[in-house]
This record gives sequence, structure tokens and C-alpha cells, in this order.
Amino acid sequence: MSCGKLPSIFTELCDKLLYAAVDKKNSLALNYFERKYIKKEEKEWVTGAALFITRKIFLELKGFDESFFMYFEDKDLCARVLKEGKKVLFFPESLLIHLRGGSFNKENQKFLIQKYRESQILYYQKHKSKLQQRLLKIYLKLSGK
Repeated sequence: MSCGKLPSIFTELCDKLLYAAVDKKNSLALNYFERKYIKKEEKEWVTGAALFITRKIFLELKGFDESFFMYFEDKDLCARVLKEGKKVLFFPESLLIHLRGGSFNKENQKFLIQKYRESQILYYQKHKSKLQQRLLKIYLKLSGK
């Protein structure tokens, strides 16, 4: 779950369903993810936990947007790389163990969920149409988030 298509309402809903299936150890979902990460290929984003970018490009893009607290900053940077006509590549040979949810604990869970949503909304404001922004707000309202 370290690369993929940039967020949209459709991709986020699909990802949520797939992540839930993986968490439940669903064999179809596990096989899908295994196949998804076996070859070097162009992607729309890669995780910031293992993102490598040349200094020149990073400086041209003015680095990470500090408006993002902790989430979506990698996707924002990759979106800006793509807008410049450059490529985002995924290298499956690279190995990194990223403990998903390692920053969460009971004391800060509510705070981090709020920051996640704020970053998600900011990402949509920067990169998505007004329709996508409205759909996100409807989704968040319906899901109680």
C-alpha cells in the first residue's frame, strides 16, 4: 500500500474496500496487492516514507507544502511532479518496513484523525474539481467523519 493512483472519490472508496479486505486477510485482496507491487512501473504517487527525489526537482517545486500536517503531503508532491511533466516511479526492489498507524495511540487518535481529514480536504482543494470537493464533503458527512 505504498503507491498507487492519486486520490479521487473513486480511488479512495476502492482503496478503503481493498484495505479492509487486506486487514481481514482476504485471499483475493492479498493476491491483488502481491501482484500490484512486483514490477517497476510508473505510478501517480509513492509513499513519503520511502520517497526519493532529486534535490533540483524538490527545490523547483519548493519542497513539501507545509500546510499539510502529516498526511497527503507525499501525494501533493507527487501530483506537482506529474504536473511538471515528470515521472513518479515505483521500485519494488526497495525494501522498507513502515509501521502503518505507528503514530496513533489512544491519546492522540482523535487529533490525528482530524489532521488527516484537514489534509485530505486541503489536497482536494489544491488538486481536484469543485465537484470532487463537494463529493468528498458529502462522503465525510455521511460517514460521520
